[in-house]
Amino acid sequence: PTMSGRLTRFSCCLLGVVVAASRLSAFVADNNKWPSGTTITYQVQLGSSPSLLDGATSWLAVTQAAMTEWNGQMQDVQFAAVQATVGSQSESNRVNDLFFSDTHYGDAFGAQTLAVTLNIFEGFSQPLPRVEADIVFNNKSDLNWNSYRGARRNDVDDLRRVLIHELGHALGLDHPNDNSQDVSSIMNAFVSDIDTVTTDDIQGAQSLYGVRGGGGGSSGDSFESDNIASSATPIANGATQTHSIHEVGDKDWVSFTLPLGGTNLVIETSGASGDTEIFLFLTNWENLLVSDDDGGDQLFSKISLLSPTAGEYFLRVEEYSNNATIDSYAIKVSWSDPLEGDSFEPDNTAETAVAISNGQTQNRSIHVDGDLDWATFTIGAGGATDFVVETAGSTVDQFNLSRDTVLTLFGPNSTTTVLEENDDIDGGPGGSNRFSRISLGSLAAGTY
Repeated sequence: PTMSGRLTRFSCCLLGVVVAASRLSAFVADNNKWPSGTTITYQVQLGSSPSLLDGATSWLAVTQAAMTEWNGQMQDVQFAAVQATVGSQSESNRVNDLFFSDTHYGDAFGAQTLAVTLNIFEGFSQPLPRVEADIVFNNKSDLNWNSYRGARRNDVDDLRRVLIHELGHALGLDHPNDNSQDVSSIMNAFVSDIDTVTTDDIQGAQSLYGVRGGGGGSSGDSFESDNIASSATPIANGATQTHSIHEVGDKDWVSFTLPLGGTNLVIETSGASGDTEIFLFLTNWENLLVSDDDGGDQLFSKISLLSPTAGEYFLRVEEYSNNATIDSYAIKVSWSDPLEGDSFEPDNTAETAVAISNGQTQNRSIHVDGDLDWATFTIGAGGATDFVVETAGSTVDQFNLSRDTVLTLFGPNSTTTVLEENDDIDGGPGGSNRFSRISLGSLAAGTY
């Protein structure tokens, strides 16, 4: 028999033969499970992905991230994924296929069905072992598949959270809300703001496959699951994060973006005890830049780069031989950043405007998205002639994109009355100078 678990946007039904389903706690688990020791390997046939909202580089990376949510919880089985040729799927062949399709092996999707898991069992005595669990994503044109975190969006269908749900079906978990249960669960029959496994889901998986042993370490840290680069946790300049190698083989990933002009990059781990090794990757996690074992205090690690290249970095931390745990360690990333703020901050409002005098030049930066810089000056009783205020600087940023200011003059004696505004010095779109200049023949007395 086959069991088909369907995740829909609003409602959900379970079709086919369900054998020996039992309620344990609030979750609903099927006793027909994978044999202990099975690696449930999926042939990922999703093809090329759009630009993914969570920064993942491919559908394969999204799949691996979804599997990590379950793998860290279960002892007896583990998920794995490999890239495969699109269109190579086949039903009832003991191969776990994961693919997009207009149908699931000729059967139409329901009007609101996002994905289907087709479980296949083998044998004659109860419980029946699982031998295959193909996952088919609905490929209809009005679905906009992507990958993101957080609250559900109406304009984008999140393949990652749908896949976490479908992998739960592959393990043997059913829909709690279809079985008179009212719990927080990604296994409920409809998509919600839940984007990862919950306590109820974990208890369900562990009731079937055991609790993942930690080998003496802690049960994880607040940044888990971060075992793969696509799930790396961003770390800010000068910030320290506390992680743990909570089980043998655990890896922690962090990411950061070094701005143009950033210097003196220092990455280091520290703690009461432990032996870390850190690996630094530039742009993607295949381009290893440098690694370090014992450059820090005791057996901890440290990487120092005087003049690193601007761009996105990924950092992997692991226990040196991957044969022990580390209860707790700290990681800190810092660099000298000439673009982060300026000496006139905070000046984001008219009330905090900084005085500028006749003929003076002030060096400033738009150091974060949405930053505003305000300045103020006063024209005396006689007024002024030949007034000029302008911005200038390097014409491109670290991504070779044009720097482009907008300059607005308010006054006199008003922070809301716009007297003049200028975007581009040379007069419009496509011009070579996108800095700004306001020139006026005269200005009346007052504060501007």
